[in-house]
Amino acid sequence: MKTKQNNRQSNKKRISILPISLCLFFLFLTVFVVAIFFENDFDDFLNFRIERFVVGDIISDGDLKIHFIDVGHGDATLIELPNGQVVLIDAGDRFSHINASLKTYIDQVNQQRFNRGIGKFTSFDYVILTHSHADHAGGLEFILNHFPAKTFFRPNEMAIDSSNPNYSDPALLQGENLKNGFWNNGFGQPLQRDTATFRRALAAGHRADNVIIIDPFDSRFNRIVPDLPDCHNHFFSIDFFGPLRSRFGNNQSASVNNISPFILISYQGRHIMLSGDAERVAEGEFVSAVLSARDANSNPSDEMCSAGEECGECDCLQMCENLSRFLVFSKDFSVDILLLGHHGSITSSTTEYLNLLTNSAKIKQLYVAISVDEAYANSRNWQLPSLIVLDRLGELGVLSENIFRTDLDGSFAFTVFYCGTEGEAASVLRGNIGFDSNGNIIFDTEFVYPHSVFNIQIRSFNLFLSIATFSFFFLVFCLIFKFVLSKRSD
Repeated sequence: MKTKQNNRQSNKKRISILPISLCLFFLFLTVFVVAIFFENDFDDFLNFRIERFVVGDIISDGDLKIHFIDVGHGDATLIELPNGQVVLIDAGDRFSHINASLKTYIDQVNQQRFNRGIGKFTSFDYVILTHSHADHAGGLEFILNHFPAKTFFRPNEMAIDSSNPNYSDPALLQGENLKNGFWNNGFGQPLQRDTATFRRALAAGHRADNVIIIDPFDSRFNRIVPDLPDCHNHFFSIDFFGPLRSRFGNNQSASVNNISPFILISYQGRHIMLSGDAERVAEGEFVSAVLSARDANSNPSDEMCSAGEECGECDCLQMCENLSRFLVFSKDFSVDILLLGHHGSITSSTTEYLNLLTNSAKIKQLYVAISVDEAYANSRNWQLPSLIVLDRLGELGVLSENIFRTDLDGSFAFTVFYCGTEGEAASVLRGNIGFDSNGNIIFDTEFVYPHSVFNIQIRSFNLFLSIATFSFFFLVFCLIFKFVLSKRSD
């Protein structure tokens, strides 16, 4: 009789434990799902869209991501290439709070790469310094001390030190890592710059395995493409279309901005254009080069200069340049993402330049990025971005909601997704809205920052593995819970 009573009591205990166990199960499941949602791009977590592949020892997801980082008044652009490599273009100013903010952002991107299963990077594959001004070069030494560069692209400017006659620009020392030399800018020597900021940036950059002086006329070094044969249709290119052989006056500060190269990033039929601080003079030379290339292409009798050919009868804007490279900017060409030159200043973004890069049929799909400090927004002396430039964009048909500014939006990023097939147009993602080739919203997703209130890091590559992991830990918890209850009942 006592045995039956004990069994009934035991059954009551089991029955009372069941609802508690179910509540705990759903509580754990809710915490788990919420953590995943905030910690990872949920679409990546389900692994229904992303196609990961291996290039060498690098894991990638096939997407190209470009981050325009808020560094106050300055430029800093981080690019995650589809083969897993990483590029940094400029690094903001030298101020400690700017340096710390930039590194924090890079660390967060690194954490997100870890969460996506790609892996963190400890060095930059490519670092590009557009020109010597402090708001672009100032933070380079700090960042390269934490993330060294494998290949360093530097401007065609010679650093000097008037207070130290023994100082020599690192490029003049002809180190084994230097792949080319200074080139003639029309005055027989490169522009000279006497600033400590530039000297420190060069010293840090020249520690790279390869150092290249940006030269759009040297076919060996005027573009970046994947190192390994591409068998996944993930080919990308980063092309330098400037600076052109300008009439730069020696030691004229206003000319330093025009040292900035025009950089075209292409992937999956999408195009991103960056131009540093290039002003109207440089933009005008770029436009002339494109128009000359088009004219020469439409008139077969006109010869084009070949790369490396000596200047002769062929008038290539008084430069030995392969004009055929500029044919990518055809009449039908349209850039998808444009970083306004010189922080949206009136000195840049001329009507001719903008017309060349845009197509009226696709103008509503154009995204404009402006890297600018809020202190200049209402400045009477130097307003950035210029209202005239913003009006110019509006007249072209650029949608106001497609203009993003670091002073208003903080850091922001775009993604060009790997579309999987050659015939399918790649989509562009900004922030948390995805767009197809026609500009229609296709899905929402969390992007850039891995905000997790629970700080749970999960490297699961698919849903089934994640559920199995959760089930295992929940089973362990239940066993421990049951053991504790049994001890108490005893």
